[in-house]
Amino acid sequence: MLTSCCTDYFVKPTVNFKVSETPFGETLRRRKGENGQTITQRKIHVPSSTTMDAVPWKFVDSVVELLGKDTLDRLARETRQPLWRAAVDLHHCNRVYYRVALQMTNQGIKHAFLDINYRRDSSVDLNIIRKNRRFIRILWIKDDTSRISWMFVQFLWYDIRPSGEPEIAKLMESLAQQIDPSSWFNLIHSSPGCQRVLLTSLINKAQFGSINLSYYGQISHDFLEDQINNSPFLERVLLTGKWPQSVLPLLATFCLKEEHRRPLCEETNLKIDINYLRTFFDAWKANGRLQCSFRVRDNSLHAEERRALKAMGRVEFDESERDESTITFKHEEKKSCECDLPKDCRLLFSYPKLHNL
Repeated sequence: MLTSCCTDYFVKPTVNFKVSETPFGETLRRRKGENGQTITQRKIHVPSSTTMDAVPWKFVDSVVELLGKDTLDRLARETRQPLWRAAVDLHHCNRVYYRVALQMTNQGIKHAFLDINYRRDSSVDLNIIRKNRRFIRILWIKDDTSRISWMFVQFLWYDIRPSGEPEIAKLMESLAQQIDPSSWFNLIHSSPGCQRVLLTSLINKAQFGSINLSYYGQISHDFLEDQINNSPFLERVLLTGKWPQSVLPLLATFCLKEEHRRPLCEETNLKIDINYLRTFFDAWKANGRLQCSFRVRDNSLHAEERRALKAMGRVEFDESERDESTITFKHEEKKSCECDLPKDCRLLFSYPKLHNL
C-alpha cells in the first residue's frame, strides 16, 4: 500500500487560440484540444482607453476592490489606462494586509494580528475591521497552540487577554469576507477546541488559496469539502492526522479539476493503492498533458506495485535520500516535452533518459 502521495499536473502548451475579452480586465484564450475538449488560458489584460473611458468609476472601483494581492501588485506595475490606473493606485496604496495567529488556553482563545512584516499590531480589533473593509485583507490564519512556529518568536503571548469562543467566532465571521485569494489557512498541530471554533465559523463563508488541516471529526471533512467545491482559488491541500478513507474521492475531485492543482497527503493513515493512482493516470493520459508525476513518501512501493506502475507506460523511478520516491510518466502518444518552447524543458532537465525514450 502507498501511505502518502502528491500529484503534479502540467498543462500542455497550446497555440492558435480564440481570444475574447472579459469585463474584469482578463483575456480568455480558448481552442479545441485534440480530444475535442476546450482549453482555456487566462491573462490579465487592460482594455484600450477608447473602450474603457465610458465605464463608470463605481464599476471599475468595485472590480479592483475584489482583486487579490498578487493581481493588484501586478496591475500596479502594468496598468496604463487612466481610469483603471486611478482605481488600482487607490487600492494599492491603501490596501493593508494582516495575518491572524491564535492560541488555545485554559481561559479561552488568544488572538493577534500581525502586519506584513510579521510584527504584532495591537491596534486592530473588530471595529477597525468593520470600518476599513474596503482595504483590509487577511493573508493567512494560523493556530499556534502547539507553539512550534518560528514566526511568532518576535512577540510573546503572555500579555494578550484570552477571548471567549463566541467572540472568536464573531471575529472569524467578520474576517471571512476579507480573506485574500492567495490566503493560507493552517490548522496543523492545532487544538481540537480551536479548530472546531474556526471551522464552524468559516465554513461556507471563507475561500482560501491553500489549506493545512488536521482531522478532528466530521467538521474537518465538511470544511475540506466546502473549500474544494466552492473556492475558485484553492491550489494546495495538506492533510495530517487520522483522516478516514472516505476523503480520497474528495481529493481526487480536487486534483482532477481543470486548473493546476497540487493536493498533498502527509502523515496520515490513508491507504493509497495502485487503483487510486490509476484514476489520475487515466485522466492525464486522456487529456494529453505534459509529463505526469507522483511523489510517494517512505519509499513504500513494493515489487508488485512497481511492476503495476511500469505496466502503465513509459515510467522512471527516482528514490531520494529524503525517504521519498518520485514516479514520472512520459505520454506514449502525446507530446510530453517542452523543447520547442523558449524555456528549459523540464522533462529533459529532470529525466533525460525518459525524455529520450
